[in-house]
Amino acid sequence: MRFKSASTALILLGVLAVIVGIVAIAWPGVTILALVIVVAAWALFGGAAELTAAFQTGEGAGTRALLIVGGLVSVAFGVLLFARPGAGVLTLALLFGLYSLIYGFSQINVGLHLRNAA
Repeated sequence: MRFKSASTALILLGVLAVIVGIVAIAWPGVTILALVIVVAAWALFGGAAELTAAFQTGEGAGTRALLIVGGLVSVAFGVLLFARPGAGVLTLALLFGLYSLIYGFSQINVGLHLRNAA
């Protein structure tokens, strides 16, 4: 998708972020469950990639050890999130919603300033 200007893209990005922020604050349970699932999958796949990299690279023992530890921690984190998604999710949802609102309004503001400057 091509936009006429950077300001249009920023304004649309800002509006989308504001909408996401409102949805996240209005329905934090659904929002956080989706976010927890995404983060859990990311942790599992990232951990698996780190473990794979640890055994496929020609790195030294120290780097290999860091990749293994990082991979194991990521996999454990992903498993924990899938097993207990309710731990602290409301707080994460509200913080995500507030962040989205602030980010969205800032992007709208920058986009409008760019449009007025042009």
